[in-house]
Amino acid sequence: MKLSELRHQASKGDLGAITLLLNQALSHKGIKVSPTLNSTITPPSLILTLQADVPPEASSSLTLIGRELLAWPNLPMNTLVMRAIHPGQAEEIWDYHWDLREPEALTNLAKSGQPRPKILPSQSSLVPQAQLDPPPTAAVGIPIQRLDAQAWKSIGIGAVLALILITLPFLTVLFTPLITLVHELGHAACGWVFGYPAIPSFDFIYGGGITIHGSRWSLLLWAIYGGLGYLAWLYRHNRLTLICLGIFTMLYTVSAFSPIHQALFVAMGHGFELLFAGIFLYRALSGFGCRYPLERPLYAMAGLFIIFYDLRFAWRLIFDPIEQAVYREGKGGLLDHDFIRLSQEFFQVDLAIVVGLFWWLVLLTPVFIVWLYRYRQLMRFAFVRLFLVRSD
Repeated sequence: MKLSELRHQASKGDLGAITLLLNQALSHKGIKVSPTLNSTITPPSLILTLQADVPPEASSSLTLIGRELLAWPNLPMNTLVMRAIHPGQAEEIWDYHWDLREPEALTNLAKSGQPRPKILPSQSSLVPQAQLDPPPTAAVGIPIQRLDAQAWKSIGIGAVLALILITLPFLTVLFTPLITLVHELGHAACGWVFGYPAIPSFDFIYGGGITIHGSRWSLLLWAIYGGLGYLAWLYRHNRLTLICLGIFTMLYTVSAFSPIHQALFVAMGHGFELLFAGIFLYRALSGFGCRYPLERPLYAMAGLFIIFYDLRFAWRLIFDPIEQAVYREGKGGLLDHDFIRLSQEFFQVDLAIVVGLFWWLVLLTPVFIVWLYRYRQLMRFAFVRLFLVRSD
């Protein structure tokens, strides 16, 4: 059955379709949803019971459910009740009621995930004080996400482990292939985006990695423009999405048919290192996609290891003459390294300027990720707004 057909069935009150759709929306968080309909009133009330090994976070769970409900043609209920419990237990962790008859009720739910809680008197002692206190709010009315105790703990453990890995050379060698793999994936991904078939690989002769790409395939460019055209047609009723697609298409075209895409191809090796470090750190802070608590400090370790490694690499390349001499030799004296190419072929500046800029970008990566985490409700609202097929 197609997704649109499932949502049509769910909007009629089909409990099977509701179960399938909501479990699909929360599956990446390891949350199981058990819906029931209270049919003693008309229209009925939808009661959702959430269970997970790790207690479900209210804000993100409500946002994801709100986004799914927004896609239904209509709602078969007036009231939405959501409660989280521990698996196999009846005690509630939190309990929220939402009146869907209020104007923009679902939009607000998908935007902020912050309904008014109904805490049962018998359960008030089970709810942490942090959940009872209202969250801080930005000037635009979007809640700011605090770093909880688990986030600080994950970052602390990850930082200690990353420092151990970066300090002991025999451990550093074991984990540098991760950076090499991410680095070469960056080159390859950028090549494919601009129409060049590319294959990343490890270099077993001179060490590190190497990405070989062929000549440009016009078919790939046509496929990319075709995809952009399809997105423009799909979101033709959403003005904001059309504007963003237009700006992206213009920037892509300018880059694809100028030397800019060649500079991006060279730069995206180190760019992907920062991208993956950011993804790992965000997962450590938020627990997004983590099924077990152990995953969060491991993600923090991986992200901070890349950060520490790149900071040390850039620092040595700026201030260590021996490191500079080795780097300038390139691979076998034939292939220049990325920063050499960027400084000489594209920017015509001293190597230290390019490497210094990279050092600052590495330093700012965790700062940006913390900012992104704190304002993730705003980011979610932006994504919901962009991916609405219709925008009234």
